[in-house]
Amino acid sequence: MNRPRRIDPADRDPRPLASALDELAGSLGMAPSSQLRAVFAHWEEVAGPVVSAHATPIGLRRGILHLEVTEPGWATQLRHLEPQLVSRLCDQLGAEAVSSVRVTVAGSRPRSHRGSGRG
Repeated sequence: MNRPRRIDPADRDPRPLASALDELAGSLGMAPSSQLRAVFAHWEEVAGPVVSAHATPIGLRRGILHLEVTEPGWATQLRHLEPQLVSRLCDQLGAEAVSSVRVTVAGSRPRSHRGSGRG
Protein backbone atom coordinates (compact mmCIF):
# COMPACT_ATOMS: atom_id res chain seq x y z
CA MET A 1 0.00 0.00 0.00
CA ASN A 2 1.34 3.41 -0.97
CA ARG A 3 1.54 5.92 1.82
CA PRO A 4 0.70 9.53 1.13
CA ARG A 5 3.74 11.69 0.64
CA ARG A 6 4.52 13.88 3.62
CA ILE A 7 4.66 17.54 2.83
CA ASP A 8 7.54 19.48 4.25
CA PRO A 9 6.18 22.53 6.11
CA ALA A 10 8.66 24.70 4.20
CA ASP A 11 6.90 23.68 0.95
CA ARG A 12 3.67 25.22 2.21
CA ASP A 13 5.05 28.73 2.29
CA PRO A 14 4.20 30.95 -0.65
CA ARG A 15 7.00 31.54 -3.11
CA PRO A 16 7.39 33.61 -6.26
CA LEU A 17 5.63 32.22 -9.31
CA ALA A 18 8.81 32.52 -11.41
CA SER A 19 10.60 30.24 -8.95
CA ALA A 20 7.85 27.63 -9.14
CA LEU A 21 7.76 27.80 -12.94
CA ASP A 22 11.54 27.46 -13.17
CA GLU A 23 11.38 24.38 -10.96
CA LEU A 24 8.67 22.87 -13.16
CA ALA A 25 10.58 23.77 -16.35
CA GLY A 26 13.73 22.15 -14.95
CA SER A 27 11.87 18.94 -14.15
CA LEU A 28 10.74 18.85 -17.80
CA GLY A 29 14.23 19.49 -19.16
CA MET A 30 13.42 23.04 -20.17
CA ALA A 31 15.55 26.12 -19.62
CA PRO A 32 14.83 28.54 -16.78
CA SER A 33 12.51 31.37 -17.75
CA SER A 34 15.36 33.87 -17.37
CA GLN A 35 17.36 32.10 -20.10
CA LEU A 36 14.36 31.90 -22.40
CA ARG A 37 13.62 35.60 -21.88
CA ALA A 38 17.27 36.38 -22.67
CA VAL A 39 17.11 34.39 -25.92
CA PHE A 40 14.06 36.38 -27.04
CA ALA A 41 15.52 39.69 -25.83
CA HIS A 42 18.85 39.22 -27.64
CA TRP A 43 17.69 37.24 -30.69
CA GLU A 44 17.96 40.08 -33.22
CA GLU A 45 21.37 41.06 -31.85
CA VAL A 46 22.60 37.44 -31.97
CA ALA A 47 21.12 36.48 -35.34
CA GLY A 48 21.19 39.85 -37.07
CA PRO A 49 18.22 41.73 -38.54
CA VAL A 50 17.95 39.74 -41.77
CA VAL A 51 18.06 36.28 -40.16
CA SER A 52 15.84 37.29 -37.25
CA ALA A 53 13.21 38.51 -39.71
CA HIS A 54 12.92 34.92 -41.00
CA ALA A 55 13.74 32.83 -37.92
CA THR A 56 12.00 32.89 -34.55
CA PRO A 57 13.08 31.13 -31.36
CA ILE A 58 10.22 28.96 -30.10
CA GLY A 59 11.86 27.08 -27.23
CA LEU A 60 14.99 26.03 -25.40
CA ARG A 61 15.07 22.50 -24.02
CA ARG A 62 18.04 20.49 -22.79
CA GLY A 63 20.42 22.95 -24.44
CA ILE A 64 18.73 22.73 -27.84
CA LEU A 65 17.39 26.00 -29.20
CA HIS A 66 14.29 25.34 -31.30
CA LEU A 67 13.78 27.80 -34.15
CA GLU A 68 10.97 28.18 -36.65
CA VAL A 69 11.74 29.63 -40.06
CA THR A 70 9.53 31.05 -42.80
CA GLU A 71 10.95 29.03 -45.71
CA PRO A 72 13.03 25.86 -46.26
CA GLY A 73 15.96 27.89 -47.60
CA TRP A 74 16.27 29.60 -44.23
CA ALA A 75 16.40 26.23 -42.50
CA THR A 76 19.43 25.34 -44.63
CA GLN A 77 21.03 28.72 -43.97
CA LEU A 78 20.58 28.38 -40.20
CA ARG A 79 22.12 24.92 -40.20
CA HIS A 80 25.23 26.50 -41.75
CA LEU A 81 25.16 29.34 -39.20
CA GLU A 82 24.63 27.02 -36.21
CA PRO A 83 28.21 27.22 -34.80
CA GLN A 84 28.16 31.04 -34.84
CA LEU A 85 24.65 31.23 -33.35
CA VAL A 86 25.52 28.79 -30.56
CA SER A 87 28.71 30.70 -29.76
CA ARG A 88 26.93 34.07 -29.66
CA LEU A 89 24.08 32.71 -27.54
CA CYS A 90 26.51 31.18 -25.06
CA ASP A 91 28.30 34.53 -24.86
CA GLN A 92 24.96 36.15 -23.97
CA LEU A 93 23.52 33.43 -21.72
CA GLY A 94 26.56 31.75 -20.26
CA ALA A 95 28.66 28.80 -21.31
CA GLU A 96 26.75 25.66 -22.22
CA ALA A 97 23.34 27.38 -22.24
CA VAL A 98 22.85 26.36 -25.87
CA SER A 99 24.59 23.33 -27.36
CA SER A 100 22.79 23.06 -30.70
CA VAL A 101 19.99 24.42 -32.86
CA ARG A 102 17.01 22.53 -34.26
CA VAL A 103 15.15 24.21 -37.12
CA THR A 104 11.62 23.60 -38.39
CA VAL A 105 9.82 25.30 -41.26
CA ALA A 106 6.59 27.06 -40.28
CA GLY A 107 3.60 24.94 -41.19
CA SER A 108 5.65 21.78 -41.69
CA ARG A 109 4.88 20.09 -38.39
CA PRO A 110 3.63 16.52 -38.73
CA ARG A 111 -0.11 16.26 -39.06
CA SER A 112 -2.29 13.78 -37.27
CA HIS A 113 -3.71 10.95 -39.36
CA ARG A 114 -7.03 11.05 -37.51
CA GLY A 115 -9.94 10.87 -39.83
CA SER A 116 -7.74 10.01 -42.80
CA GLY A 117 -8.87 6.40 -42.93
CA ARG A 118 -5.44 5.15 -41.86
CA GLY A 119 -5.39 2.87 -38.88
